[in-house]
Amino acid sequence: MANSTDKLFAGAGIVVCKPGTANHDSALTLVETEHAEEVSELIFELKDVFAGEIDYFDKHEFYGRLADAANRGKAAGDDLASMKAAIIDEAKSIASEMGGRQRRVDLERIASLERK
Repeated sequence: MANSTDKLFAGAGIVVCKPGTANHDSALTLVETEHAEEVSELIFELKDVFAGEIDYFDKHEFYGRLADAANRGKAAGDDLASMKAAIIDEAKSIASEMGGRQRRVDLERIASLERK
């Protein structure tokens, strides 16, 4: 995966793309939105926030949940604010569920993404 400033997020079972540009396997979760760059950037930032906590075994669940949240936000209004709020809320839920495993997830950093 590449830097969020020049690529859309694709990996770990999800694809973020602009409407009408999807060329994906049906096994992938698709987030198709006009806000593909911004959604990708947020997912890349959350990847950094959760670095060291998400591994090969749970990355599909982690990114799948973020993609599902993005799609819920899109269904609620297809505006960037709704999508970002849904993704950030899901990230907070994931961090909370990590319990004792949560060592390096910075909840303040997640909260700061809401202000972007």
